[in-house]
Amino acid sequence: MGGGIILAVNQVHHFVITGRLQTFKRDIAIQLIELFGSHYQPFVSTNTTVLVKGFSSIDLFNVDNQSKKTIAAQQYDITQINEEDFILWVLYHLKHLSSNQERQFIQRMKEPLSNVFLELDDCPDNQFISMVIFSLEKHYPIV
Repeated sequence: MGGGIILAVNQVHHFVITGRLQTFKRDIAIQLIELFGSHYQPFVSTNTTVLVKGFSSIDLFNVDNQSKKTIAAQQYDITQINEEDFILWVLYHLKHLSSNQERQFIQRMKEPLSNVFLELDDCPDNQFISMVIFSLEKHYPIV
């Protein structure tokens, strides 16, 4: 389940991702972040507002198993969320797209997301966003 952190949805965020995401590849997450009006940063800085924490490999020399990005986020007091909380943020935005945003979403994300969720393959445009929401909610029954 999600960590219970709710991000402000009417605010521009500066996201950093650490670790491996299970739902989709990092490039798709970055496209979603930018499509929904926020920014992606490859490293933590004073501008960063959110760190999305995916899975990390085990490091026998780092007992805490914290990435450099996680340590920096703690130093800057940056909000840290897990992948499920990030999916909640994505779902909120998907459910509140304007008509113009829907067209942009379908144009930019249909091919990448169809490669992730097989049920989206050959999905008609007029059902695509509903099917993305369904697919995410099926993989993350948290809503």
